[in-house]
Amino acid sequence: MANENHITRTVTYKIPNKRYCCDFGYVQATPGPDCCEDMPNDCCVDDEGKTSTQTYHGPSKLILFMDKETNWIKEVIDPQYRTDQPCPKDMYEMQLNCNESDENCIRCMLIGPYDRNDDPDDLEAKGHLNRNTTDAPLLYEVEVGPADQSNAVMADPTHVEEVYDQNSVVKGWNGSSWHELTYETGRCGDDYPSNVGSRDNWDMDFIRSARTDDLQASDHCTSSDMPQALADGWKKYRQQLRDLPEDWAGVPEDLIVFPTAPDCCDNGVGECEMTGIAYVKIADRNADGRQAEVEAQFPDNVK
Repeated sequence: MANENHITRTVTYKIPNKRYCCDFGYVQATPGPDCCEDMPNDCCVDDEGKTSTQTYHGPSKLILFMDKETNWIKEVIDPQYRTDQPCPKDMYEMQLNCNESDENCIRCMLIGPYDRNDDPDDLEAKGHLNRNTTDAPLLYEVEVGPADQSNAVMADPTHVEEVYDQNSVVKGWNGSSWHELTYETGRCGDDYPSNVGSRDNWDMDFIRSARTDDLQASDHCTSSDMPQALADGWKKYRQQLRDLPEDWAGVPEDLIVFPTAPDCCDNGVGECEMTGIAYVKIADRNADGRQAEVEAQFPDNVK
């Protein structure tokens, strides 16, 4: 049964000339600390007139618990699940009208309280909704790095979650009005919840440290009585680790694929296949007719 308090709204929004524009030189001003902290829109160029479209399925309004000191969003609640529990004393309560404007609808897409890929009309059957109110970004296989190593996967760079910075919503209320939505830059782990090990937070310092850890962990993985093929595999793996910074130079850090240890599963596309994660193979990119639109947002050195 449809929920009368839920809406469906399709929004067309501007996208920058390239994905994570601050990281790859598509900037109007020299990126500095402000591009990480406040994410001003003048960090990114969107003068090519590119747009994308996303559909929101969710509550017409969201209840927000806001931190009294910072005005940051601390909790997002669907009104139909609002309980009698009072708002915490260090917070205040407000509503975000998702149907008031396209900008507010995008805000609701970015912070909606549901998991992905669920139907709001299916509440009675499932007893719950998933967290987000829009379909998850498709994952695309991309060709990067050495030809003899695994390809990477990247999220659809035109998807609203990849275009806009979530923190421009979470930290975007000034006590009386919303700041302008700002573009995702791929810098400083700007999305929440922050996870230092997630690919969104990788930089070359992290990658070199992880590479060193993997080398140290494999120091004693060979022995004199080991089959030659396995010994050769470990030798190749360790050399690939040593060469990783040079072999993957110019590739965005979040798309770098670590080599696969001889006794481990694939770290790249093969990992998706082993875990059942769906992704669009290179040969199938145009199945939905969006190949040119998606590829136009790919960073340099990504095919």
